[in-house]
Amino acid sequence: MSRFRLPLLAIALMHLGASPALAHPGAGLVVGADGAIYFTFGPSHRIWAVSPDGDARIVAEGGLDQAFRVPHHLVLDAEGNLCTASDAGGLVFKVGPDGALKQVYPPEGQAPAFIIGAGGDPFTIDRQGRIIGIDAGPDGDHTIIRRIEADGRVTTLAGGPRGHTDGRGSAARFGDLHSACFAWGPDGPLYLTDDGTRVRIVSPDGDVTTLAGGGDGPAPFTSAMGLVVAPDGAVLVADAAARCIRHITPTGAATTLAGLGEAGGDDGPALRVRFDEPVGIALDREGRIVVLDVAPGRGGAVIHLRRIDESGTVSTIARIDEP
Repeated sequence: MSRFRLPLLAIALMHLGASPALAHPGAGLVVGADGAIYFTFGPSHRIWAVSPDGDARIVAEGGLDQAFRVPHHLVLDAEGNLCTASDAGGLVFKVGPDGALKQVYPPEGQAPAFIIGAGGDPFTIDRQGRIIGIDAGPDGDHTIIRRIEADGRVTTLAGGPRGHTDGRGSAARFGDLHSACFAWGPDGPLYLTDDGTRVRIVSPDGDVTTLAGGGDGPAPFTSAMGLVVAPDGAVLVADAAARCIRHITPTGAATTLAGLGEAGGDDGPALRVRFDEPVGIALDREGRIVVLDVAPGRGGAVIHLRRIDESGTVSTIARIDEP
């Protein structure tokens, strides 16, 4: 590692308090209050938990013939409950400590206001407990971020016909968010990846701005999927096709934090290691970076949970072979 890049990497870490080979395995990756790491793997309809020591277990499992299927995203709500969306009809579930699934949306006997999590579309839950998801509109060619209020009303946060325009509310335009990911900023805004090439910010009242990417700055994203926002406002992005982790300052300056851009699973100094397809990213309780890295396996996939520590060293926490 060069003398120039090492200080840049160390400073970034200290401040941090559409996959080409696999069919959207899911960007869901969160760290619980107990330090356990939870992630989704859509093709097997599973949610996994991995202890800080690397012990892995299946938390919940569904199937194509069940109401719970193909989970792509995970959310921790304000009470620390693990929640996910099923690809079957816009259902949102809460996952109990024993893995029991409880449907929390739509209410029993009611149809969803719009299809949440369709085909892997991102969803999240805000601090007020409101569900936020993507609505493709009546013609399927819109990208609208909708919010379900506490009384069941649906309101529009931002978006309309597809495009890449900053603006307020319905004047803003988003691209294809099918492989996107949502993350919350420390002071309330919603961050998301857009078309795999941009990072956008949506304020609580619907103002949309582009932070990085899309030819508007030095952020050559190719397949930006997972993202997380650090307490200081820096953004970390898992760029699956580029096989690297990007760091974006609050002003939009982007650098490569980890990864050579070549396939592989070797550990070591962050800028010398290889990733296969990093699709998810999170921060643990110590502010270290956790990456969900997926590679094709024999008939399935090989999943590596990897960690980047404060010294800029990448290590593997766990390896899981999905059939």
